[in-house]
Amino acid sequence: MPSPCHRRLHDTVKYGARFDGNGEGHHGLMHHNVIWNCGKGLMIKGYEHRVYHNTAFDNTNGIRRGNDLLIMIDQGGNAGTETISNAANRISGHRTGSYEDHPVPGTYRANWCARATQSFLEATACRLSAAHSPRPLHPLLARGTQEWL
Repeated sequence: MPSPCHRRLHDTVKYGARFDGNGEGHHGLMHHNVIWNCGKGLMIKGYEHRVYHNTAFDNTNGIRRGNDLLIMIDQGGNAGTETISNAANRISGHRTGSYEDHPVPGTYRANWCARATQSFLEATACRLSAAHSPRPLHPLLARGTQEWL
C-alpha cells in the first residue's frame, strides 16, 4: 500500500488523506504529514495501519465541526492500528464524536489534542517554520519515541 509521508496537505473540501476500509484497507503507513484547512484531516479505515507523527489543525473548511484525525471504529474497526505521536485539534474513532464517546481503537499513545475551545496553534503557542512543521526541540516532539520507525 502507498505510504503518504512528509506531505503538506491543505485547502481542500474533502479529506487531506485517507485509507479506505471494508476489509480491503490494511497495513498502511501514514507519517510526518501536516494537514490544515481541509474538510477533515486524516480518515483511517481498515485495520493494522500505522499512523505516526502527523500534525492536523483547523480542518473545518466549509464542513460542520468534526475531528482532525479519524481512526474509524466502523468499516474494519482499525484492530491492530497504531496511532502514535500525532498532534491535532481533535482525534477520535468517529467522524464528529468525541474521543471520550468514541475512543481510538488499537494502540493509542503519546498523542496530543487541543481542547475543543482552542485551535492547535492557540493551545500550543506553536509557531510553524516555513516548512509547516514544528521547530526542532519543540515540546511536542519530545512526547513519543521513534522505536517503531
